[in-house]
Amino acid sequence: MINKSVNLLMGGLTLFAAQGCKAPKQVAEQAEHPNIIYVFPDQYRNQAMGFWNQEGFRDKVNFRGDPVHTPNIDTFARESMVLTSA
Repeated sequence: MINKSVNLLMGGLTLFAAQGCKAPKQVAEQAEHPNIIYVFPDQYRNQAMGFWNQEGFRDKVNFRGDPVHTPNIDTFARESMVLTSA
């Protein structure tokens, strides 16, 4: 008899606890985070990126970039945030 009461009590507590696990619908819909991509090109020196010679990047560093042609990296740098030292 006591075992049956304990099982009934534990079942009720489990159902009660499970009600709190459901997330509110409003919070789930508004949780939109930006996409973040970290690119660490370990095969290049810092000067080997072509965008360092372009306007907007040239005045941010105290070195002269190599005369290289990197169109995809240059486009990516213009659309992204570039860290000069990380």
